[in-house]
Amino acid sequence: MIVAPAFTTRGHAISFIALLVGLILGPSLLERLWPADPSKIYKAIPLSYVNYHHIGETISAGGKIDVVVIGASDAWTALDVSFMQEELSKHLKRPARVVNLSTNWAGEDRHLQVLSDLLQRASVHLVLGTENDALQTTPHELAKFWWRGAASLSDLSRSVRAQFHFMSIVGLPRQLWARLISVDALEPMPGYKSSLQKMRETLGFLGEVHGWKSHTEPNEKNRRKLTERIAPAPDLPVEKYFYPGTENAEFKWQYYDYNKLFTSFTQKTNRLVKAHGGLYAAIAIPTHFRDAPLDRVVIRPLYAKQARDWPVIGISMTQLFKGMSFDEMKDFYSNESHLNVVGAKVFTRAMMPAVLKLYDQATTR
Repeated sequence: MIVAPAFTTRGHAISFIALLVGLILGPSLLERLWPADPSKIYKAIPLSYVNYHHIGETISAGGKIDVVVIGASDAWTALDVSFMQEELSKHLKRPARVVNLSTNWAGEDRHLQVLSDLLQRASVHLVLGTENDALQTTPHELAKFWWRGAASLSDLSRSVRAQFHFMSIVGLPRQLWARLISVDALEPMPGYKSSLQKMRETLGFLGEVHGWKSHTEPNEKNRRKLTERIAPAPDLPVEKYFYPGTENAEFKWQYYDYNKLFTSFTQKTNRLVKAHGGLYAAIAIPTHFRDAPLDRVVIRPLYAKQARDWPVIGISMTQLFKGMSFDEMKDFYSNESHLNVVGAKVFTRAMMPAVLKLYDQATTR
């Protein structure tokens, strides 16, 4: 059996090799030779992901930002930054500026890239990341749209580095397109346009306007109606909101440890924020419960049991909704992993003493 050669001429072989080299080196060469306007990168992401367009607008605006909230959908829906901005303005006796730059799907790589881009244009006093329930093992699902090497990945495995580089190659046409077009002329469809306008009005917070339905309940008809409820303000001393570095009466280690990818990117984010004069801290949202309320704040150890170099704040479900039954607590949730808009207001109000203390700590550093 005679097998035909892969290339019939030397020119074909050289062209193929040149194509491979171009694909491999293309992302880094593009960023070095033609650095992107970061805001255009996010605005060029498909407008069905309206929160990315909002991120691009926030980067475009630049200026001084007092607090940035950044996380996955649990942070997007649990932290009412309009309320936070009102309370911080009272505390500072001046207009404060707070934004929520969270999006769907966990991704510490996304947080690092977004903050790296934002800090080129803006100064940020306090960044609130989140303790994360998802075990991220690969690049964020949308990394192809925005990953441009915000930091060295030399501490991660070759396979992880290869995955990020592959994302850059896949996203190369889109990122090139973002540099060529006028992204501000892109018109979203009416439904996306109204969602984007809502995000502008709520500073990036988009609370769940649903009552309770468990992830395990398949019938949408069994979803509860959203009920306007209040919960008594917690009477905890502010020190009790802060993770002391080990288990105690308020915090417990639970489930699995964070992996190397999560730990590495969070450490890089902490260093990035510090290098720009800000304070990075994490907030633990009382979600991802099962068949009983969380009686303590859940903390997962970092990879290889490393110590956190940043503060962590949180409150348990039983403290947040003190005196309520487990069934009553569910009125503040849309499912096990998301607070609804009523629960978000209760949670944000409860966390404000700790947020204000962190803000003051950032001021005195």
